[in-house]
Amino acid sequence: METILQQTMATETQDAAIRAPVECRRRLTDYKSILKNAYTTDILEFTLAVGCPVQCKRYCPQEVFLKKYGEGSRVLNFNAFKQILDDVPTNVTLNFAGFCEPFVNPDFSRMAEYAYNKGHNLQVSTTLYGAKSSDIDRLLDLEYQIFCIHVRDGNVVNFPLTREYQDNFFRIVEGIPNVVFTIMNALFTSNNRENVTRGIYPKPKTVGFCQKLVTPQFVVLPNGDAYLCCQDFGLQHKMGNLFTESFSDLKGRFVKNKNKYYELCTYCSMNKPYSEVIYNKVVSKAKSVAYGIATGRLLER
Repeated sequence: METILQQTMATETQDAAIRAPVECRRRLTDYKSILKNAYTTDILEFTLAVGCPVQCKRYCPQEVFLKKYGEGSRVLNFNAFKQILDDVPTNVTLNFAGFCEPFVNPDFSRMAEYAYNKGHNLQVSTTLYGAKSSDIDRLLDLEYQIFCIHVRDGNVVNFPLTREYQDNFFRIVEGIPNVVFTIMNALFTSNNRENVTRGIYPKPKTVGFCQKLVTPQFVVLPNGDAYLCCQDFGLQHKMGNLFTESFSDLKGRFVKNKNKYYELCTYCSMNKPYSEVIYNKVVSKAKSVAYGIATGRLLER
């Protein structure tokens, strides 16, 4: 298995190829619409390393994940990432988050750059822990459907507050126009993933609607194994392996078995009754129409 030092080494030719410009790339502008629809498409979420040093223990059940993962590659190297992407259609959005801080992998910014230049839409969730100034240089040249910073709060997210972190934070805030934030303070509402993963279950419920059961949003690990979704921190539902199968293979099997029972879904907060989903859509549409009438925008159409 390659060492992390070996994984970070790349030839000048490789770097030049990664940085090759993409012709006629449309710049993103309608950020509100993009954010609203970001999770309504096929997504492949990357866990780029195993063993997150940030240790947000209250909300992040790393101890369960590490035990279930066992042996195998701990870091997804750049060549392995490229191998996976060779069989992923460019209309699949790539999300860099998963079950570990993405900057733990020293190749993260190169991977994001490579994926962007192939034509993939990008989503990122990060604390910025481990980010270098050179990483930020690369990331600021890209566009994102979502770039979410999990803000260091000094309690749940509590790593050393360095000058480099502060500089990186404000460079992202100033350089990415649609950056969003989450902070795990007293106002934070958990989706209960940490408790379900640790075996503390709420009352089970009938499986209703979940976008992740409509458009696959698998999470792939450094060993190539792909799991049901970002809620599957306990690695209950393996979908296949992207070193031996293509994304289309996994999606085809997933769609064919769309009515398959996944135990995790019966405890998941993202599983909503159809009646609630329809009600929320009706209310949202009514608010939109009312706003349009009040502002005169509806009459202008």
